[in-house]
Parts: sequence; C-alpha cells; structure tokens
Amino acid sequence: MDPKSAVVVAVRTAEQKLEKLKAVDESSQAIADAAQTVKELKIAVAKVESISVEEIVSAQKALDKVLADPKSTAVQVADATATLVEARTPALSEVIEIIADETDDYTDPVFVPGVVDDAGTGNFVMLDDSVQKTIELKRVNNSVMLLSSNDGFKISIAAVDKNGKPFEFNSRGAVVVKHGNYISVAGEGFAPGTIAKTWLFSSPRELGALNVDDQGGFAAEFRITEDVRIGDHISQVNGLGPDGQERSVSIDVEILPNVGPAPFDPLSQPRNVVDLAAQAAVLLAAIGVTAARRREEDEERESADVADVAVVFGGADVDRDVDRLAVLSVDVVDRVSIALPHRAVKVSPLLAGIFGDAVYLRALLGVFWLVLPVVGGVFGFAAASSTGFDAVMPSLWWLTALVVLGAFDALSGFVGALVFAVAVGIGGGLVSGDSVRGLLGISVFCFAAPMIAAATRPFRRARRQGEQTSWLRTVDFVLVVLFGAWVAGAMYSALPGLTGFNSPSAGFVNHIRVAVLVALITRFVFENLAVVTTPVRLKSLVGQPLEQPIPGQELVSIFVRLAVYLFVAVVFIGNNWALWLGGLIYLVPKLVGLVSDKLPDFKSVHRFLPRGIFKVVLMLFVAKWWGGLIANQVDNPAEMIKIGFVALGVPGLTLTAIGWFARSSRKWPSTILTKLLGIALLIIGVLVVLDIWSLI
Repeated sequence: MDPKSAVVVAVRTAEQKLEKLKAVDESSQAIADAAQTVKELKIAVAKVESISVEEIVSAQKALDKVLADPKSTAVQVADATATLVEARTPALSEVIEIIADETDDYTDPVFVPGVVDDAGTGNFVMLDDSVQKTIELKRVNNSVMLLSSNDGFKISIAAVDKNGKPFEFNSRGAVVVKHGNYISVAGEGFAPGTIAKTWLFSSPRELGALNVDDQGGFAAEFRITEDVRIGDHISQVNGLGPDGQERSVSIDVEILPNVGPAPFDPLSQPRNVVDLAAQAAVLLAAIGVTAARRREEDEERESADVADVAVVFGGADVDRDVDRLAVLSVDVVDRVSIALPHRAVKVSPLLAGIFGDAVYLRALLGVFWLVLPVVGGVFGFAAASSTGFDAVMPSLWWLTALVVLGAFDALSGFVGALVFAVAVGIGGGLVSGDSVRGLLGISVFCFAAPMIAAATRPFRRARRQGEQTSWLRTVDFVLVVLFGAWVAGAMYSALPGLTGFNSPSAGFVNHIRVAVLVALITRFVFENLAVVTTPVRLKSLVGQPLEQPIPGQELVSIFVRLAVYLFVAVVFIGNNWALWLGGLIYLVPKLVGLVSDKLPDFKSVHRFLPRGIFKVVLMLFVAKWWGGLIANQVDNPAEMIKIGFVALGVPGLTLTAIGWFARSSRKWPSTILTKLLGIALLIIGVLVVLDIWSLI
C-alpha cells in the first residue's frame, strides 16, 4: 500500500501514540484502548477491497517498461508512476470509512462533500469544528493565494520551483504546481506549539507536517513528486485553532507535468548499465595502456585509449612517389596543418590526434577541405538549437550528422562539439554536474570514433616485402569499421545517463552503428585512394612522426583521465565502494604500463596470449557473457550495477597484468587454417557488435 496514503499514516500515527503511552507508563486501560485502535485499523486496512494485486502487478510492469525505454517522456513516466500509486491506494469511500470510524486525530483529512470530491471547480473552504467560516480571498502578485478570517487566521499558499520562483494561477484561479516543485504554505492562527498536516486529495495522501511556533505561526514547503496524478486536486491543511477546535482549510490546486524527456534513473534499467560497463571494459582492457609504451612496428595496434591515440595515428605508410591527382592547395594552410599536431602534442596527445586526423582529406581536397570544419560548426549550432540550448541529447538527425562528419574528420567533429558546447554555455544550459557530464559525452561522441578505430588497426598500411598485404588489409578494414561502429554505439548508449535525461533520440543504437559503419567504410576507401592518387602530398602533410610525451606529461594525463572517468561513472554507479574500486582497476594498469618494459618478458607466455583480432573479439565475447551472468545472478538493481561495474574490469585487468610480463614472441605462421579462423572471428565480431547475435 502507498506509504503516504491516509490510512497508512493513520496506522503509523496510532502505533506511535501507543508507544508514547507505554513510554510514560500510562494506565493499562489507556494502553489497551490504544492497542485496540491499532488492531482495528489494521483489520480495516486488511478488508480494503479496492486494491487488486493483479492491478498492482500490471501497473508495476507497465512502469518498468516505461522506465526501461530511453525514449520515454516525463509525462509517460509520471502517468505510469501515478497509476501504480493509485493501484496501491484504497478508494476514497474506504478511506473515509476507516478514518472516521477508527481515529480521532485532528490532523486527519476532513471530508468535505462537494469540495474534496469535486476538484477543479475553484472551491475554497475553511471549517472550524465542522462549521464553515467566512473567509476572505486575495491573490497577491498573481502568484500567492492569501486567505484570512476575521478571528486573525491567515494562510498563504503558493507554488514555487526549486529556486523559489513562484508559479501563477490557472484560468480558474487555482494554484498551479509542476512535478518536482513545491507547494509553499505559511501563515498564523493555529494553536501555538501544535502540529498541523497538509494533505492532497483525490484519495488523500500526506504531503507533510507543519510545526506551529509559540506565536501560532507556521511555514513549510512540500514537494510534489512525480507519482501524483496530473490534473486537478484539493490541497488541505488541518490543525487546531487557538480555542482548541479543529480547523481545516481546503483549496484547489492543479498539478502539471514536466515537459520533455524523463530523468534518467540507472536503477530502472540496471541491465543496460551493466551492458555499458561491459562495453567500457572492452574499450579500456582489450587494448594496451599508454602511447609511450606502444610499439610502432607492431601493426596489431593493441592500444585504443582516446587520449593516447595521437602518437601512432600520425604515420603515413606511403610507398609511392608520384601524385596522379592535382589539387588546389595553399602553402600557408598546409604548413599550419602540419605544424599544429606537433605543437599540440606537447600539451595534449588527444588534441594532436584531432589536428592530425584527416590528412587524407587534405591530400585529396586541398584547400577545399576547410569547408568541413565550417560545416561542423553549423551542425554544432543547429544541434544546440534543437535542444533549446540545454546540455541534453540533440535530435537524432543532428547527432547522426555530427558523428558521421566526425568519422570522416575528427577535427570537423571536434569543431561541431566545440560550437555546441559554447552555444549551450551562452544559452544558460550548464546548470548542473549532469549538464557538464552530458556536454562531455556529446563532445567526445562527435569526434572519438575514428581515432579509437584507427588505434585498433591502421587505415593505411605500407606494402612490405614478404607480407600478405591483401589479407592484412582485409583484417584492417573489418576491424577498423567494426570497432569504430561498436565504440560509437557504446558512447551513444551512455548519453542519456551522462545528460541525466532520457530522450526521443535515445534507443537508436543500431542506427548510429550502421551510420558510422558506412562512414568508416567510405573513409577506408578514401584513405587508400589518397595513398594511390596523392602519395607525395599525403606524405608531406603527415610530416615527421609526432614526439613522444615526456613521462611527467603522461603521469598528469593518467590522473586527469582518471578524474574524468570517475566523474562520468558516478552518475551510473553512485559515490560508493564500487566507484573507487573500479577507478583503481582503471588506474593500476595505466601506472604499471609506464614501467612495464622494465619487467621480465616471458616470450613463451606471450606466444599464447590473445592478440589482434582474436583479442578484440574475445573481449567482446567475455564482456557480454560475463555481464549477462552478473545480471542474471544479482536481483537487486543497485547491487547489480555496483558488482557489474567492478567485476567487468577483472578479465581485462587479468589479461593486462599477464601482458606486463609477456610482451613479445615469435609470430604464429599464417596458414589457410588461421585465415579461416580469422574470418570466423570477424563474422562473430560483426554479429555481436550489431546485436544480431546476443550473448546475454
């Protein structure tokens, strides 16, 4: 039964009265009478016929379905929540009978026929000991209702938002309050030192208590939660007058919903959160630890941390010396594009990677490449406009446009993200930690997919004698587009949690994956087209390999990323032991990776460690299977999320820890069998990434 229902409150009040009588050694007869009242109340509640278990179960399932849908609106969630509350609440007629027969508390709801059962008619009534009193009504500044009687009783009622800003009345003169905001009650004229209570009808539910001071004054604010049905209601304040008579005031209020998407609640969709943790585990653990320790000659590219990508992403791998395509270029633009990554890497490898990303487009398009960052800026502003300049998910169209543009050119996606952030900031959309997290998530979503994909395998590879180039390029192609599409979907799935709101744009994960998949396939073709048609220009634009960051810079970068990691994760996990243990699991491999080349290297162990395509697909498989196992074994949503967040990091940490002591060995020979197995793994990876084959 709803814990705020009048009958539940009556039982609780009767039990408290019984305990007080026992504590002061009241007469046995008084204690027996109080105990009998509690017993009779519980019997009366047990006889309630308007509550149906079937209706409660049905309402709970409907609410769970709405909460699990990332596209649900605030109105849909409020409606489903109110339906569940009403299913657990006795009918008004039953409440009247129980309260009237079994209790005599002056703070109980007062049933005024034609008023409490007829909300929305603009009624306001004051009763003293069941006698209606003449009362004067004034509306102050069109936002406060002031009622006063000739015996000195005054009460003001208003609706205010969380910042204390008042709402206005509706066309019928009723106080208007939105879900999540407050009814403000203040005044004077109740008996000093007593308690008054505020109720909300249709079926009465307690809003809260008013403590009356020694002069008879009172003031309090009561939050209207999302489980109150949208529409007209009666608010009632009950207490004692100075003469000891029961005093009750009833007025009309209208409850309105919050517009737009519903707030994101990780506990309402714990399996989705565990799945996000599984995806993060693959992203963080299926690959190596730091750019400084990455081996450029190892084309398996076993590192994909966003902030580390830049150091290896600058390679040209061009083995031709004649340009077959002449493009219009401007020397100063070329010089700046070459110099920027080298200057940026001293500050941030991430920025260096962004600036150095789309050299293939600069080689193919020449000066016309500059159109793309401009387009990114236009897309970013349009996306911000679609949100009303709030830090929430833009429309699906603009999100798709930004991520596809970013898949072709990380810098253009970054410009779009930067313009989006500036527009939201100027528009007043940065109002909370969730808005900052949301802005961070949307920004990274716009440009990170190609950088992470390229860290898995190269977009371009030089032809080297003795290598089976066709097979290598096939593997490169599949892994780049596979991992890039999977990463884009993972980041997209996290956006509702990061922004703090569900969205009509949410839930289209496969749409985003397919869009990025197609974009990366196209980019792969154009990357290699640049190698064939403009090899000289491409090599000149790449320039010299980027400098490795100094150890101190790497250490600072690790802790900055840890802070961002915890800041993002706390919205899903909460501030608890799991967050900090998960942070430790994230941090340790990063720190050990700085000195891992000084540890023993057991080549016989490394020879049997999963690497390359096998490692990526294995981690996808393990994370999905492990996450599903945890979700099936733990029923409590909060515990499921915490245990999943920590446990999903363990397989990757274990594999990484073994890799500290096993870093090199002789390569396995490439045969028809290994290629067939590789093709099978690629197919499995594609099916898993696109959710065509579910492992959970």
